[in-house]
Amino acid sequence: TSKVTVSGIELKVASPLNLIKGKLLTPKREVQHTGDILSMLAVMEERDYNLTEIARDLSYSERALLRERIDFGLKAFSRDRFGFMPSSGFLTSLKRRCKTI
Repeated sequence: TSKVTVSGIELKVASPLNLIKGKLLTPKREVQHTGDILSMLAVMEERDYNLTEIARDLSYSERALLRERIDFGLKAFSRDRFGFMPSSGFLTSLKRRCKTI
């Protein structure tokens, strides 16, 4: 969680990783949650989050669920249609780190 000021009002904003953790337990059939996970991963890539730290901040089961959601999301969403997705290299490297930690 971090704090940002918008129009002079200080707000607490959840980190992308905390949002992802919350989405991992949602029903897989509700595809929008997977889209949200991919969007948050794109934000993390844009902000240069460290892949090893991301993987370390997830439990073993969360890492497994994230790998599943990445695979599911790549099948469910076309890169052309979806637009705001992390790069293939980022996803491949993240999945690898989630598997080896």
